Amino acid sequence: MMPDILPPCNECAKCCFAGPWLLKGIDINIPEEYVIELPEGIQINNPLKLNNYLGRLKQRENGSCVMLDEDSKTCTIYDNRPLACKLFHRGSPSCLEVLDGN
Repeated sequence: MMPDILPPCNECAKCCFAGPWLLKGIDINIPEEYVIELPEGIQINNPLKLNNYLGRLKQRENGSCVMLDEDSKTCTIYDNRPLACKLFHRGSPSCLEVLDGN
């Protein structure tokens, strides 16, 4: 899919179903009730190649991030969203992969 014909983020939200979303030390503003701590020494397949992650965001039974407003398809903590979400921007390789269904 070409970036110029991508759906607007607030009409898509497929990235919000592409977890697990790993959290770094920079992600200190994420409400604690939305975080699952990782046991020390755990190894996770990490496509963003980030190191030293502290936890991951919780997901709903349907696979979406718990911070996704499913009606508006927007993030309820957009200004403080995790680094992994900031790197997953419209038209990025990760975005295109999710849209292609891979």
